[in-house]
Amino acid sequence: MTRFFIHSTSVLACLLTFLLNHAYAQAIPRKSFLVCGDSKVLITDYAGSKDSIPKIVWQWDAHQAADLPEQFRTKLFNTTDDCKAVRGGRQLLVSSSSGAVALLNVANKKVLFHAAVPNAHSVELLPGDLVAAAASVHANGNKLMLFSLKQPGKPLYSDSLYSAHGVVWNEQRKSLFALGYDVLREYKIVSGNSLKMVAKWTIPGIGGHELQPANAAGDLFVTEHHGSWLFSLATQQFTKIKDFPDAENIKSLGRDASGQYIYTIPEESWWTFHVKFHAPARQFAFPDMHVYKARWFDSGLAENPLSRAHSHNDYMQAAPFTLAYQNQFGSVEADVHLRNDTLFVAHDSRDISADRTFDKLYMQQIAKQFAKNDGSIYKDKSRVMTLLVDLKTSSKPTLAALVKALAPYESLLVPQGSVKVVVSGDTPAPDLFDQYPAYIFFDGRPGINYTPAQAVKLGMISQDFHRYSQWNGKGIPVEQDRKAITEVIAQAHALGKPFRFWASPDNINAWKILMNLGVDYINTDHVAELGTFLSGRKNAEYQATEFYKPYQPTYKNNDAMGKVKNIILLIGDGMGLAQIYSGFTANRGELNLGRFLNIGFSKTASSDNYITDSAAGATAFASGNKTRNRAIGVDSNLVAVPSIIRQVKATGRKAALISAGDITDATPAAFYAHRPERSQMAEIATDYLREPVDILIGGGYSHFAKTKTADTLRTRGFQVSDNWEDLSKMKAPFVLLDDKNTRSMLNGRGDFLKDSFQKALQTLQSNPKGFFMMAEGAQVDYGGHANVVPYVVTEMLDFDKLVGEALRFADSNGETLVLVTADHETGGLTLLDGNLKTGYVDGQFSTTDHTAIMVPVFAYGPHSLDFRGVYENTEIYHKMKRLLAK
Repeated sequence: MTRFFIHSTSVLACLLTFLLNHAYAQAIPRKSFLVCGDSKVLITDYAGSKDSIPKIVWQWDAHQAADLPEQFRTKLFNTTDDCKAVRGGRQLLVSSSSGAVALLNVANKKVLFHAAVPNAHSVELLPGDLVAAAASVHANGNKLMLFSLKQPGKPLYSDSLYSAHGVVWNEQRKSLFALGYDVLREYKIVSGNSLKMVAKWTIPGIGGHELQPANAAGDLFVTEHHGSWLFSLATQQFTKIKDFPDAENIKSLGRDASGQYIYTIPEESWWTFHVKFHAPARQFAFPDMHVYKARWFDSGLAENPLSRAHSHNDYMQAAPFTLAYQNQFGSVEADVHLRNDTLFVAHDSRDISADRTFDKLYMQQIAKQFAKNDGSIYKDKSRVMTLLVDLKTSSKPTLAALVKALAPYESLLVPQGSVKVVVSGDTPAPDLFDQYPAYIFFDGRPGINYTPAQAVKLGMISQDFHRYSQWNGKGIPVEQDRKAITEVIAQAHALGKPFRFWASPDNINAWKILMNLGVDYINTDHVAELGTFLSGRKNAEYQATEFYKPYQPTYKNNDAMGKVKNIILLIGDGMGLAQIYSGFTANRGELNLGRFLNIGFSKTASSDNYITDSAAGATAFASGNKTRNRAIGVDSNLVAVPSIIRQVKATGRKAALISAGDITDATPAAFYAHRPERSQMAEIATDYLREPVDILIGGGYSHFAKTKTADTLRTRGFQVSDNWEDLSKMKAPFVLLDDKNTRSMLNGRGDFLKDSFQKALQTLQSNPKGFFMMAEGAQVDYGGHANVVPYVVTEMLDFDKLVGEALRFADSNGETLVLVTADHETGGLTLLDGNLKTGYVDGQFSTTDHTAIMVPVFAYGPHSLDFRGVYENTEIYHKMKRLLAK
């Protein structure tokens, strides 16, 4: 088919383009559901089905899956009992009570993973290519099992769980929930290949069966022998699901973003031949199939954080609709006034302007986006936008005019399209809701007992924030207010409806707290700011999955003023107090840095700037001179100055330099190079020939190779390698520069810092005169520049483990001074939220560059008292120099 591009602002042109592009919609219809039973999985088109006859648009039969081993194909997939769409609907997870689970592609039906699981009843995909499976009652079952997609043959982990029936991953909490016979459990991923139970709750009945997400807040549906329940994560309470036709032995239960339920109830043994729906009610027959479970293919509950953003009084923005749309908001609000048969958008009647009609500012703009996005409001076809229309003039005539104005756009509106019109303000009484078209929904209020039919017409529940709290957005609401807030939200969620406050505090802290309390739509007048905040959620949050116990120092020589034979200087590049406390939080309130007793602060300004860079910062404590930003190993006149390495060698000590980054980068280079410009990496590499150390470990081999520095070093008797695997074989003097070491911890760098440190210790500690070692955690800085909290936290934790190794050695030696500091802080990190019990961190950056704040100096061992106080960064050099001279 030829695609036509029609450039016109007229409504008819936009609608025509939409219809022409509709043929390009995804192969799986927008509102579809999964059905599993016997050896099959079906995808059924809900809207395209007629009466009770399902329109099946896709199917997979395990018996016909040639890429399954014979035993799986003929025996272990005889009774499929659960199926879930994952990875944006591109793949399906399938479990079978005959004894197996699988992951398959929707497009080509290729099986990507399969594993034997006794009496499998549920399966879930976890981060890190992990698969969790519930093995129900069986001689080898009654357990929760964990697999890796990369190693399907052998479970990584299992935990006893009688009659395990459900597993659900909650991305917000970074938790796996598992349902057993009479218990609901919460697990965290540990060490990337195991699970640890962190909480459990007794369910209201016995025979736990179904476990499914209930809403975007992460609440859960739980069914058992005698009924179905909603488990609120906020209150940790089970409540009955309001207005749902409860029954015994419900085998599957789900709800989409519109509030429509899908469920199955057994008719023959554990199976049924019908899939039921509620709010609105419908039923489909599958007479030739023993159906076990049915699920929405895409429930719309997999939350995009921006879907929670609500542009309050959107029409008052500089660009109504457009600004909220560009920021990918999930909801916009327009106040409408009826005047002379036309709907105008304005806050008050005196503000009405002839060119600001509801149709022009909103509906025409919406139609244009549908035309651009092949029949959807956003390119992501799973997303829905709510258009909240607040009636400011008399309900009956204004609503009639709205119905008329929307009629030409019906195909764009829910239930047919992806824009949901919700009417607020002067709305009709609930018993009149059914008089309005299917594309009209209403904004409900807490405390009203809506009938099931009325609840179907509710698009959300809203209320004035000040009815529950006078909180101003600073700190957190008092306990009584928090309880009132969570209770009213839970009431809305029990109805299957999202909740919104109006007149709520409108700042970053308030947004975060309201999200934590379970508010679905965050009300704002600051569209761009909230858009930036929500779009950055992925990079702002970190949830630890493994923890370590810091080393406990003896403090035997901590305040001593005796001989300092060895100095270990550890530099956390970009490490300020916020970075340190982010690691402290992620490790559940413990760090090796938290064990220090003697602490000072270093002022970091360079000679020419209030805010230093790494070159000037490292030069200060490598040479004792303030210099210009970007200059290395020179003074403010760009004249070369000796580094601490020269003093170290003069006393007969050995020296090592280690970096988890490029060894020619600013911080390590300041200890051996002298250049006016840090970007002169080739020249910096050649400078190493003038001031080499006994051990040099890091990345950046290419600079040494291109300048022939590596060859020259070999002729001088140095061992030189670019292969990390050579570490254990190398003997000093040596240079090991492998760029694998410049990967981040998130990308698998592993124990590079720890292993490098231990190798250096083994080599240097035999020297009777002692040694000096500088080791840099380079990538705390990288994470700050990138404004990625998980990057910062994982690097911080890796660096802190290095600190623990240094403390351990200092205690074993008695003559070693350990110093830990930073050249500057990076990113202007602030911590908005955290949990010291679970290791959760939420941070916000103010810049992608460095800041001017002082950085801490931690000292341990003899003469550590010398490093208390507040001083210039150059004093670190002078204090070390004096100790080396003694």
